[in-house]
Amino acid sequence: MKAKPVVILLVTIVVAAACGAGVISYIDGNAKTTFTTVTGTIHQYVKQKPKLEPLEDLGTNLALNLETSSSGITQDKAVDRANDGDVLTYWEGTPDSYPNSLWVDLRSVKSVKAVRIKLNPDPIWEKRSQTFSITGSTDDKNYTAIVDTAEYVFDPDTNGNVVTIKFDAVDVQYVKLTFTANTAATAGQAGEFEVY
Repeated sequence: MKAKPVVILLVTIVVAAACGAGVISYIDGNAKTTFTTVTGTIHQYVKQKPKLEPLEDLGTNLALNLETSSSGITQDKAVDRANDGDVLTYWEGTPDSYPNSLWVDLRSVKSVKAVRIKLNPDPIWEKRSQTFSITGSTDDKNYTAIVDTAEYVFDPDTNGNVVTIKFDAVDVQYVKLTFTANTAATAGQAGEFEVY
């Protein structure tokens, strides 16, 4: 009994990164080989995330895990999320009720020279501007200006959704942010509120 011809189909696709060429080969059981080569350019559109500069080392974050307070919150965006060391959790003020305030008690009077606000760096947290001022107090009653109201841009592509504000050192126990605008939400937001 004659053996039936066995047809072997071998398909090999080779993608070369340099030229984007595809090669397809067909081999049959009668030792007749047909080669078909398809060449073309493979376009891959991938948004490259820009390389961000490392954050300046400002020293010890004086606000980490200390008692924070706010004028209000949105749903479960509790105030203690603003300085828990996890930028993926966040505080958000009461919607549509500007100004929103967020402040931290440093437990004793400290020399403060900078504030850093972080939002989630994931691109889903798209570029936004937040407008706020920074004030300080030694008794949580009488607050004085540290930095006047200004608009700050948070952008995952250019600054990693981090804004650092440096100023002449002041002696305070309480540091307060007062938000008056946010282009991507109806209240102020802070993933991490750091004080140095």
